[in-house]
Amino acid sequence: MFNDCVERNLQGIKYEEVGDIDTAIKLYEQNLAEDFEGSHPYYQLARIYHKRKQYNEERRVLMHAIRVFETKVPDTRGDKAKKLKRFKDMLSKI
Repeated sequence: MFNDCVERNLQGIKYEEVGDIDTAIKLYEQNLAEDFEGSHPYYQLARIYHKRKQYNEERRVLMHAIRVFETKVPDTRGDKAKKLKRFKDMLSKI
């Protein structure tokens, strides 16, 4: 499952590069549905929704990211605290 999520992230990046943001969103949203433990889809979706002024969607994504990082990402992962702080900071600015 992890490899599928990584592949969707890579495809999402390519779609963003050519301006097909809606397809990128669908790919990133699939990763959220699977509680992906990487930060890329959360950052990208939050950025996209913020740019589109879809603040409720941005908030939803960031809250989901915080839940995943608090409950699923192991404490032994070195970047956990830094990423959690960033998600919380982003959420506080909405």
